[in-house]
Amino acid sequence: MVFDLGSWAIFAAVLLTVLSLSAYAMADDMTASDWFLVGEDLLEAGSYEDAAAAYDEAISMDPENGTLHLSKGDALYALARAQGFDPRTLEEAIAAYEEAIRLDPASAMARLGKGRALSLASNALVGDERVSGKKEALSAVEMAIDLDPVFFDAWVLRGTLLDELAALTGDLSGYNQSLSAYERAIDLAPFGDARSLALAWDGKAAALSTLANGLAAAGDSEGAAEMYERAVAAYDEAIELDPDFAGLEARLNRASVLAGLGRYERSIEAYDQAAEAAPGDLKAYVSLVFVEKAGVLLEMGEEELALESLDAATFADPGNAAAWTRKGDLLSALGRGSEAEAARARARGVEEKG
Repeated sequence: MVFDLGSWAIFAAVLLTVLSLSAYAMADDMTASDWFLVGEDLLEAGSYEDAAAAYDEAISMDPENGTLHLSKGDALYALARAQGFDPRTLEEAIAAYEEAIRLDPASAMARLGKGRALSLASNALVGDERVSGKKEALSAVEMAIDLDPVFFDAWVLRGTLLDELAALTGDLSGYNQSLSAYERAIDLAPFGDARSLALAWDGKAAALSTLANGLAAAGDSEGAAEMYERAVAAYDEAIELDPDFAGLEARLNRASVLAGLGRYERSIEAYDQAAEAAPGDLKAYVSLVFVEKAGVLLEMGEEELALESLDAATFADPGNAAAWTRKGDLLSALGRGSEAEAARARARGVEEKG
């Protein structure tokens, strides 16, 4: 196995912090501040469970320190995401944030953390329960903004939650509120922080796209077209600001919006640009790009080119069951039955492996 310098640096940092935690555990003179610093190092190294344990040590020595509970919540939230959104860990994160709020009611960070965790937890719910969860998360975020009106991260999350609630409830006015939140976030983005600014533009573009979808469903084709145009422009901003991170998702979404506008040639070009811009290790992303490109090619009636795109998708990521299934369906439509069955068998094999 070959490691680049970046990989070695991460490995060394994790090893050092884990060894440090073991050594510190044997020390009798560790203070709450010492354990807090150990937790911060572990959190930065991505050792979230160990970071939470370090914060617990600090809390046992200084239980009325709201900052310690806030940091524990952050570690547990990160751990829940790393575990695939584990609900029990999310509950523990929410409890930590609530304790931080009890100890320091003026902490905007703790309320934002609670809002993030509640939003993530609500994704596992359905129907009215999911709506209620998103509303509870929004309430926490709006309290954070009340405490700190120039809190960039809170404005971004407010935009995201309003967008999600509008989609869940079908209330188009919610999209306008979401757009206003993202525009405020764009104004508040930290100076020189291109990534944060790009993420705000990307959020605005997503809100414009979902608003356009809602207008189209309501029969307002002219209004939908205008929103799609604005979405493309917003995605362009995100890509220009941060082509290597926010720009990856923005490129994919921009291509989809162009297809929705009926600009198929430009959409195909955008998908190709997205595939070319992707780092070599993002095989699943590249595969998704080619699957979506195939869908546009089918809209254009280009079945053979669509098949070539699906070939590229399965080559990029042989573990993409959806790509194999789409390929099987297209081969079947083309009258190539044995090849279609082989592709579907590959899809079943991938799904069985989990």
